Amino acid sequence: MRSKYFFPIPHIPIKPAALLAAASGTTGGAGALGNYGLNVGPMVISWLFRFVNGRLELFMGKALAASNKASNKVKRKQKRAAEKEEEKKEAIIAKEERRAARRARRAEKEARQKAEEAAGASGDAGGTSDEQADTDLSSSAANANDTAGLNSTNDAPSTPSKPIVSEPILQAGAMDELD
Repeated sequence: MRSKYFFPIPHIPIKPAALLAAASGTTGGAGALGNYGLNVGPMVISWLFRFVNGRLELFMGKALAASNKASNKVKRKQKRAAEKEEEKKEAIIAKEERRAARRARRAEKEARQKAEEAAGASGDAGGTSDEQADTDLSSSAANANDTAGLNSTNDAPSTPSKPIVSEPILQAGAMDELD
């Protein structure tokens, strides 16, 4: 079949009888079977198309994979940048919290030192300032227990008093060396 709409396929016949006769060395030719052959033209064209198709698919696959890899890389970079930004914010918040805690410890330490200086400057001869603070705290705790029932009624529940912390516990600051 020939038509201007079909792809041109070359006519390439391979005649096995002629090839066998030439290989065997007979001088008479291939005989009646010498006129029959196999047309390998369509096979060659289909092989060529398969080869080109495979190359095109490989090329397009590599291009799409590279594009996908690049877009994933951009997404990973953006995600990592967002994570780093979040880590920076958290680090800044943690740093401010540490600074505030350090300031509070320093202020507490200075208040204790001023209280000790004031107690030492008043010239009380009743022992050391630690002993005086302990006795003052114990006496104030006793007074709080004595006066706890004065303002309360039986209908209202009594408010628990704040726990008393002795002075030596307040002085034991483990983080003061870092200040």
